[in-house]
Amino acid sequence: MTTPANPTQEPVTYVRADRAAWDFHNLVQMPLAELFQFKELVRNIVTRDLKVRYKRSIFGILWTVAAPLMQMIVMWTVFTQAFKVQTPYFAAYLFSGLITWNLFTQSSAAGAVSILNAAGLITKIKMPRVIFPLTVVVNNLVNLAFSFVALIIVMALSGAPFHATILLAPFMLLPLAIFTMGWAMLVSAVMVFFRDLQYFLDIALGALFYLTPIMWEPSAIPAKYHWILSINPLAKYIHIFRQSVYAGQLPEPEVYASALLIGIATFAIGWVVFQRLQRKFLYWL
Repeated sequence: MTTPANPTQEPVTYVRADRAAWDFHNLVQMPLAELFQFKELVRNIVTRDLKVRYKRSIFGILWTVAAPLMQMIVMWTVFTQAFKVQTPYFAAYLFSGLITWNLFTQSSAAGAVSILNAAGLITKIKMPRVIFPLTVVVNNLVNLAFSFVALIIVMALSGAPFHATILLAPFMLLPLAIFTMGWAMLVSAVMVFFRDLQYFLDIALGALFYLTPIMWEPSAIPAKYHWILSINPLAKYIHIFRQSVYAGQLPEPEVYASALLIGIATFAIGWVVFQRLQRKFLYWL
């Protein structure tokens, strides 16, 4: 009869996360540990998406810069010629708002279908599913970096002044990045169970575009309607970015703090909802 080498040693018990539990270990600690374990996969997915998006395209990744530039030129022509907009350096004003808006809307659209598009991998390979909506946002942040170079060119060509606060642009984008990641996680999880969400998002974002000061200044609307801007988080994020890049000023501390808190709250909600719902993905994909 063979006896254990160390009879006093207790057997090792491996405990896996229970996706149905609400405790810190299952909602935060274990998912973050899994995400860190697959950090190389995140990098590979972002790199793959950038290559695949412009594969066999003549101009390739230049479309990342050209697309928002052409969109800006059309809007600039309409608003300066037809509506006689008098905003100083309107091209820089418009483009700074446009690339910020595109970060959110493109991440929202691609993030919503990220789990559905990855159904083949999710049903065959065990991996953190939250990777897919998060990599969508990281991918669009890379695109924003290219668009920021285009913004510098637009500012130079239009004669807009450069300010030292432009160096703080990444810090000013932080609340928006956090907010967008949370939103992408939320809509990607809900989309698995409610496929019509994609069409509701298209309509809602189309309306929100005109309610956000991208083409117009907040002072252009009557004071009694300013409450619309106060409940629109995108208005805050665009204002913060514009203050440092276009106006050469730091945003008001209370505005930045509220935008950051909204971003963190949205991220927390998106993270918890995703972790709770993902255990049912396999039954719906």
